[in-house]
Order: sequence, then C-alpha cells, then structure tokens
Amino acid sequence: MVADIGHATWGHVAWELLSSLPIGSQFTRKMPEKLVRTLLYRSLVTAGRKVIH
Repeated sequence: MVADIGHATWGHVAWELLSSLPIGSQFTRKMPEKLVRTLLYRSLVTAGRKVIH
C-alpha cells in the first residue's frame, strides 16, 4: 500500500491493475493453497527468466 501511494504521487500507477487486487485476493482465497503456490512459482520463474535474458 505504501509503495502504491508513492507511485501514485509520481503518477506511475496502473489503476486498472491496482483496482483488480481486491478481486484477485478474494478469488485466490477460495482456491487450494497448492494451486496458488504453483501459479505464483511459475509466474515468478517466468518473470525472472525475462529479466535475465
């Protein structure tokens, strides 16, 4: 939240993504933990590979 306020101050906020956070958190709360962890792992690995290459 603090980072969002800082980015909003400088005008670097993707409001459409920020507004989807509460919806996503409610959705993942109903999903099995193992699935959420797997999806998070895969997204982080993909992002890391893009940074390296």
